[in-house]
Amino acid sequence: MKHFIDHQTSLISEFNLVKIEEVKMMAVKLPKATVIKLFKDAGAARVSGDVAEVVNKIVVEIAKGAVKSAKAAGRKTVSADDLRLVVVS
Repeated sequence: MKHFIDHQTSLISEFNLVKIEEVKMMAVKLPKATVIKLFKDAGAARVSGDVAEVVNKIVVEIAKGAVKSAKAAGRKTVSADDLRLVVVS
């Protein structure tokens, strides 16, 4: 059992922080029904099945940009201004 734990620990230490953070971000997704409701509320008559997946990818990229903006400003807290910088730019 100890050998298994040592092997598992060495595998974990091989991952770099960026990859782990990317996995964590991709684990959180907006539910498909929520995305469809959002588009329908915005006036869409119909919403393609692949829209939710694309929206989730876009949201992850926006989040990464906002985090980068906050870090560049020397802050740990992401603000609405960081979001505006990413979305409007």
